Amino acid sequence: AIAAVQGVLVFESGELLPATWIVFFDLLALWLVLRAIETRRVRDAAVAGLSLGISAVFAPTIAPFAAIAAVLVRRPAAAAALVVAAIVPIVPIAVRNFFHGGELVAVSTNGGLNLYLGNNADYDDTFAMRPGHHWELLTTEPERHGITQPGASSGYFTRQASAFALAHPLSELALLGRKLYLFTDGAEIPRDTSIYEARDSSPVLAALVAPRPIDLPDGVLIPFALLGIAALWRDRRRLAAPLALLATTAATCVLFFVTSRHRAPALPLFALFAAGG
Repeated sequence: AIAAVQGVLVFESGELLPATWIVFFDLLALWLVLRAIETRRVRDAAVAGLSLGISAVFAPTIAPFAAIAAVLVRRPAAAAALVVAAIVPIVPIAVRNFFHGGELVAVSTNGGLNLYLGNNADYDDTFAMRPGHHWELLTTEPERHGITQPGASSGYFTRQASAFALAHPLSELALLGRKLYLFTDGAEIPRDTSIYEARDSSPVLAALVAPRPIDLPDGVLIPFALLGIAALWRDRRRLAAPLALLATTAATCVLFFVTSRHRAPALPLFALFAAGG
């Protein structure tokens, strides 16, 4: 019921962007993983893995949860089936990438750039970049260093982000702390589109979304969810799967950068724990 009237989820469902599909397949995978944990059947674990693999096509950041899910099903044969099934949807994409671009790329090549956008000395500037002159200068930077292939360019930006973290560990730690705060803050951070601008022309969003000081809905949802996690902590073993999926979503979002769209897959999980809260 909470998710059905969650304004951000309603807004994100208005366009067929990855967030819509990630939310669906993550929740389907969570339900199937819980079922596999109960039954320990190889078939149930394989179906759960298949859902995780499809979700990974839209966002490979789900991969850490797939590893955790394999541990949670406990039975070795079921764990192996989950991992193999998760790889199945990715294989044809990787093969296509290899024959088309001559590089071994599992899904996409935007991971390095996204990592750099959220981890550098000029985070505020790089995060705020939009298509235009400055964006072109950034994205073509590897070419000016003789790197032309997309996968190699992604590696270039990954090295840039890693170099910043290693050279300035305290700054990187502070940046991660800031992004963790933003992940749990109620305000919606726009990326390509702004939910607050959209509500001006939508009676539905106007009823379901409000800016500061109310920060509806996440300014209400997330505090109740954190309360629910604390209240249900004694049942953490039983709730290991949803807790792990929420932790994975939070960690990957904080590792890169926080926006309303990237936080959306966590919102149904927040809703689950908010009900408990």
